[in-house]
Amino acid sequence: MMVTEEEVLAFLNKRIREEHGNPVKIDNLFIDSQVDSFGMTVIFLDMDDKYHCFNNEWFKTVDWKSTTVESIVKRAVDGNS
Repeated sequence: MMVTEEEVLAFLNKRIREEHGNPVKIDNLFIDSQVDSFGMTVIFLDMDDKYHCFNNEWFKTVDWKSTTVESIVKRAVDGNS
């Protein structure tokens, strides 16, 4: 099943809001969401459940200070195609 960038971004923002963060746009850095480390873990567990491309190995390698929302969204779209 094909997933769109808009769907992934909407899902990501829903999870960010649930973790008391600020919604992000495609051209933001993920840290702009201001989600704490526990919230990030919860978000990406949910993202991995849904898109199957955000596992623990990926999570440990991410440079959170420079990770873009666009790269997260593209990973979900590409991993789901």
